[in-house]
Amino acid sequence: MKNFRALAFFSFLVGFVLMGVSCKVRKYRKAANDDAVRELYSANEVETYFPGEVEREEVLISEMLSEENPTRKVDNICTRRRIGDHMCPELFLLGMQKGGTTSLWMFLVTSQGLKIQRPLNTYKDGAMPKEVHFFDKQDHYAEGPESYAEHFAVRDLESDVSLDATPGYLRYARVPSLMVATINVERSRFLIAVRDPVHRSYSWYTHILQRLIDRERFDASYQVFDYKFTLMSKYLPRLINSCVDDFVQQPELVFEGCWHLSPHLRKTSGVLINETGLPTVYPFIVNSIFTDSLYGYMMLHWFRYFSPEKFCIIVYENLVASFADELQHIAPCLKAFGREISESDVARGLPMKNHIKCATCKNFELLEEQELKAVGRDINQELFRRSNDVFRDIMREHYNRTGIANWEDAYIQ
Repeated sequence: MKNFRALAFFSFLVGFVLMGVSCKVRKYRKAANDDAVRELYSANEVETYFPGEVEREEVLISEMLSEENPTRKVDNICTRRRIGDHMCPELFLLGMQKGGTTSLWMFLVTSQGLKIQRPLNTYKDGAMPKEVHFFDKQDHYAEGPESYAEHFAVRDLESDVSLDATPGYLRYARVPSLMVATINVERSRFLIAVRDPVHRSYSWYTHILQRLIDRERFDASYQVFDYKFTLMSKYLPRLINSCVDDFVQQPELVFEGCWHLSPHLRKTSGVLINETGLPTVYPFIVNSIFTDSLYGYMMLHWFRYFSPEKFCIIVYENLVASFADELQHIAPCLKAFGREISESDVARGLPMKNHIKCATCKNFELLEEQELKAVGRDINQELFRRSNDVFRDIMREHYNRTGIANWEDAYIQ
């Protein structure tokens, strides 16, 4: 009997120790995996955010939406607005990249009458002068509001206004929560320029070949698809759409669930591309070509943090076709700062137009109009159609714009 009890106790002790070891191993594996994910997704030259810390994000959203705390109180240099301090921006051009944002920025900051101040400098040498990249780069945001404000002029008058035109902000799911915790929410206004999603996607594919393909990760991610937009379009929209299906019953959650760095889309790593025999690597790079064109779901995500009347949205194709008329759709956001677009401003016209060209790009897949139409028809059917419907509904409901063209119609033969 004593031997049995001793054996039982020994077995219990061994089991307890093994359970502890197992827990430590699981904890170690999880930590190692988290470190690997951060290593993969946080390189400075690529993207520095990935959607971790879900609990903290949910707590922040809960605080923001609670009846006891309908607006989150923030006390910093951005909200104090003191004369003699550097001024944080209160006007933002959020995106979209390759949607005409540079043209719109040039128009705004070169107007003598609007008196909208541009950044004094940017965090990164060689960056576009309009793009501060405070909210979409983790190391920049960590420096705090004082650092952000120092990139802009000193406030001389209460009415002074500066513009942060970082068009990457719109594409990062975490940016609006970081903004709420930093900026003067009551006074801030947001400008957005959108473009035919297929053309914007093809333009972003081209931009990477022009500017970023010499970086190892970008080249590796493109090589899987033999650098071809058509091959990316064959596989990626379907994979992204399967993610959208998981969230579509709550459309306001689609973008948070399916933006290019989301956990759901990390699962697209390792998908075999039959034509090249290669598995996908660094999928966030190529996924962004398409997820960045999900305007409808993006807007619903941002409306969780800011009310729709704080946004002014223009359509790039309309801006080219009827500059004066389309420009009036940003007037409400400018009026909030006592600014008005003058006839002389309108007479200057659109400073520049977007052109999809890559004459010196190695491996560039040039698609003629009919070829892009055929590819675009499939992408619209596979992915963009639902988001476009959401976007048009938003424009009708919140901005009384009933004449927004169906981009999909241009791809119907």
